[in-house]
Amino acid sequence: MELPATVVVLEVEQFSTLDTDIYGGLALTRCTSGFAVENASGTKGITTAGHCYDTQHYDGYWVPYEDGTFQKSHDVQWHTVRDYTVKNKIKVGSGTRSITSTKSRSSQAVGNYVCKYGKVTGYTCGNIVDKSFQFEDNGRFDCDDPGNCQWKATWIRVHNDGVNLSEGGDSGGPWFSKYTAYGTHSRSLGDDAFYMAINYIDALSITVLTE
Repeated sequence: MELPATVVVLEVEQFSTLDTDIYGGLALTRCTSGFAVENASGTKGITTAGHCYDTQHYDGYWVPYEDGTFQKSHDVQWHTVRDYTVKNKIKVGSGTRSITSTKSRSSQAVGNYVCKYGKVTGYTCGNIVDKSFQFEDNGRFDCDDPGNCQWKATWIRVHNDGVNLSEGGDSGGPWFSKYTAYGTHSRSLGDDAFYMAINYIDALSITVLTE
């Protein structure tokens, strides 16, 4: 094929491909993805906060709801994916970071420096100031038996003077330290942010992917 002399042909090594990975810190319909997880049969998926809508989409694609709970010590749900590859990563600024371990509530300590990523406020950090916080309301806002849904004193409170740690839409996002998963973001109040310790995902019979 002969081309005019004014045409310049630029060769490329390969054509662009779609990013088909899904992991923590990504924007879902109204919340943020948390951590990559799998159940006992090896089915993989991603978590978000239990108080978020069960129907969630990522980049226009539906991520089917599997299970969730929002009461007592828990605020978590998980979804499988059909069109994406689940990776043990979380979004950190403009890049990503692999999650290679988890730290249960009993091993977390007041003073620990932790960070989160949410789709609204992005990457923010602070210190754990309380690991036994109990919310004053009677659990789920739609609970038929408030006594049975009473919040437990297991919530982790993070503070950083003058820093807006989180806002609505960040719910479900990952809390972590370096490459270790600490918990799932639940809510905020002033300069304080609150998350569910990562070991409480056991209620859904799932575990965090660490490889």
